[in-house]
Amino acid sequence: MTHIKKNTYTIVIPAYNEDKHIDAFFRRLKASSFEVSPSVLVNDGSVDTTVSVASKYTPYVLNHATNLGKGAALKTGCDFAFTHLKANYVIMMDSDEQHSPNDLLKFIDKIGEGHELILGVRSFNGMPTIPTYLNKFTSFMIQLLYGTYVPDVPSGYKAISRKMYDEIKWQATGYEVEVEIAQKIARKKIKFATVPIETIYPDYVRGMTLLDGVKVLLKLIGIK
Repeated sequence: MTHIKKNTYTIVIPAYNEDKHIDAFFRRLKASSFEVSPSVLVNDGSVDTTVSVASKYTPYVLNHATNLGKGAALKTGCDFAFTHLKANYVIMMDSDEQHSPNDLLKFIDKIGEGHELILGVRSFNGMPTIPTYLNKFTSFMIQLLYGTYVPDVPSGYKAISRKMYDEIKWQATGYEVEVEIAQKIARKKIKFATVPIETIYPDYVRGMTLLDGVKVLLKLIGIK
């Protein structure tokens, strides 16, 4: 493994009413087999105890007064990490335990190799049927429109450099942020690396629905 200073990267975690999972998430992160970098949790208007639980694990808890959406929370966290913490990279992780801290080492190795954009890609084994088809559909549409295949578009497990963040900074405020990022990658022919990540799909995870599929199509057609 390539060794890099821990302040090179910051973990950004958007959260909305995740007090049932955030404690377990941070405990698993703390138990990871490497020195964990600073973590920034963005509380996106939660009305549960997400803030108090997260505050036990990180001094960096940012708050949205109301629920603005995942895209807005990620932007708040990335802006803070790059501007105030002077991070060179941000690693984005979901707070609902879909992303295994054990996979962080793969991102860190790629960062050490100099890649500026790293996408976590899941296997379709273990993924429910509808999310699987919609996942494949989204990648197909992006390739059809822009000539570049971007795998596992809905995956939120990503690493991005400060320079690359300026290149693909998004406007989306909700879950469509993942589609916008993929669309910009394909349209601008941005180079990216991939790492395999664990497919974790608990029963409480909603995943992509048919309505999401329609929104994806409209998003892809509408953003050029």
